[in-house]
Amino acid sequence: MMYEGNCSLKNFVHQHRRNFLIRNSEKQIQRVRKQYCCCGVSVLLLLCFVCGCASKVVRPQNVPADAVFVFGAKIGWWQQCIAADVEQRVHCRIWNGAGLVLLDEDILPYDGGPLPKAVELQIDPESTFSGPDRIILVNKRYLLPKSRFEELKKFVNWLEGKSDRPR
Repeated sequence: MMYEGNCSLKNFVHQHRRNFLIRNSEKQIQRVRKQYCCCGVSVLLLLCFVCGCASKVVRPQNVPADAVFVFGAKIGWWQQCIAADVEQRVHCRIWNGAGLVLLDEDILPYDGGPLPKAVELQIDPESTFSGPDRIILVNKRYLLPKSRFEELKKFVNWLEGKSDRPR
């Protein structure tokens, strides 16, 4: 009889231990599911935040519709160039993000070549070396204001690795 009691006690302990492990396994599974769910929700929220909060550029009222927003390191500028074929000149304007005019004058090509034609005046919105005092076209030509041409030419020489000093 003692043997049967031990056996049933042994069976009871074994059964209880198995039920304990199963319950703990279910709890662990539920905990892991919650963690995956929370992680998934976090990733989804992060994606929504990144996509939804992408900075949208708002064109100030005084900036013409054909001006191009050019991205800088932290800020950007609105740039516009117009070719006057009759007068053989190119006039460019640059505004800051708020619409303040930074540049409004005739320009010269940095490379010393001929002035770009109207069809070539396509401003590169994502150029690496864009700035509030120079315009870079899609064909990688730099346009510099006449009033500061020599000064900015030295700076562009430095940007392009043709000089040791920026000015």
